[in-house]
Amino acid sequence: MARQSSTVRPLTVAKSVDASADLLQSAANRGDTLPNLLADAESRATPNYDADFYDEISWLVPGLASSAERGSLALNVTLPEGALHGKAVLSQVGHDFQVRID
Repeated sequence: MARQSSTVRPLTVAKSVDASADLLQSAANRGDTLPNLLADAESRATPNYDADFYDEISWLVPGLASSAERGSLALNVTLPEGALHGKAVLSQVGHDFQVRID
């Protein structure tokens, strides 16, 4: 099976906000509450959620490592004085982390 090149399309904030509002409205129509939705989302926010599915398709997705190929990382970060909400990004040395690397 030949790989097709993919085109990256920017996601606009308006579409994202509209989609989120639609999801919340549909959840409200089903009688779901925000705490229930949050609990559902948190139950799926684990490294192992759907691991079998992603392992099965990993050979089709450039740069996607199967769960057997992944490791773990532990680190301590000292934020500059006054910084409240730091973010750390693990990336290949010398490459912009937002650019796909094959």
